[in-house]
Amino acid sequence: MSRIVEQAREWLGVRYLHQGRNRFGADCVGFPLGVYAELGVNLPDWRAYGTEADPDELLRRLRAALGQEIAVEPVPFSALQPGDILLFRFPKTKSPRHIGIVSDRATGGLNFIEANGNEGRVIERRLDERYLSRVTHVFRRPV
Repeated sequence: MSRIVEQAREWLGVRYLHQGRNRFGADCVGFPLGVYAELGVNLPDWRAYGTEADPDELLRRLRAALGQEIAVEPVPFSALQPGDILLFRFPKTKSPRHIGIVSDRATGGLNFIEANGNEGRVIERRLDERYLSRVTHVFRRPV
């Protein structure tokens, strides 16, 4: 298991907090930034966004923080590994607006960990075809 996934799992249950960056509360942008910070990697941060981040700004900021993406849609499962950062679009939208971290399952396959506003906390869920079809960009920045 990657160090990123191990650290991200320690955030499970942390409450969702718009523009939060730590275990007191985090949003989908702050969650991976906080995970990396706990691993000693300080990535460029920004907070000038509303409840839905501007997709162009989000992508530009992720590239600045994580480097060039390693895959863009359509993304096959074979392109992913635990610790990768996923950029998602929501159902019925074409633009990316959400971030998650790929994790592995003990039984095989992949999950992802996200700060989910609807659930009100950081959760881990199966990365099935429904979610994979919403992945627009994949970033990989090993620790």
